[in-house]
Amino acid sequence: AGETYGIILKTKTGGRFTRRPIFETVMTKPMTAESLSMEEVTPTNATLKWVAPEGHKRLRAFRILISSFDNKIKRELAVKHNADKVVNSFLIDDLAQATSYTVVIKSVCVFESLKTISDEEKLTFSSLPNSATNLTLENRLPNSLTIKWEPPLQAQASHKYRLAIESASIGYSADYSIAGDKSTFNFSKLP
Repeated sequence: AGETYGIILKTKTGGRFTRRPIFETVMTKPMTAESLSMEEVTPTNATLKWVAPEGHKRLRAFRILISSFDNKIKRELAVKHNADKVVNSFLIDDLAQATSYTVVIKSVCVFESLKTISDEEKLTFSSLPNSATNLTLENRLPNSLTIKWEPPLQAQASHKYRLAIESASIGYSADYSIAGDKSTFNFSKLP
């Protein structure tokens, strides 16, 4: 895979061969990158990691395409192959927070003017949303609490909040999920 071959074509008539054979150099398609993963994901950055295919002397680079699900963000780039590393990595920055992405990686082998590209390896991931800020108690009653917060910048209606309340002294805990367009919540019927 990803290897060069020389092909010679001679014409034969009886026991004689042509004096001018045709010669062509060709290269096979490389194997795909393996163990593709996305690590250290934040609201604006993520690290793409992969293992290069083994035994590819002509492997020179990896072609990476990053696109958001809504196709508003598309980036195509090439990352030079480092043969000294078993696990390759690339920091993807300037991501939009709380956005789903598809990442496609292809191995690229090069010899003189020949170039072959592997099949694609693909993964999907989502950047993290920014956190809400300024959580405060707005109202308290004997069996309920009302809290409020400031939503993150660029909050979307599709986002959700996960709230948890607990009291270890009475063995109480509860989890709630609410729509991202809310900025207050009433914990009611507390024990």
